[in-house]
Amino acid sequence: MLATLMVSCPAVDMSDFPTLQSAVEYLAWVWSDFPWSSSADWPNYLSTLVCLMVRGLIRSPTPMLLIDASDKRSGKSLLTKGLM
Repeated sequence: MLATLMVSCPAVDMSDFPTLQSAVEYLAWVWSDFPWSSSADWPNYLSTLVCLMVRGLIRSPTPMLLIDASDKRSGKSLLTKGLM
């Protein structure tokens, strides 16, 4: 079964981001206060956001995302809501 996720964010005017770099910088600013546990966590999360947006264009299997933590209240729900 192939599912497509449509992402809509009416509060953000896309004309504010004329380049991909400016959009990534904005996302980095939005998530700048999140306590990433390693330097690879933010790029992995960003790649998941991109993958969800283009999943409908990919005709092969795509990576699975697992959000896991050993502590309660570590931000798992916040990360998941950020993907929706």
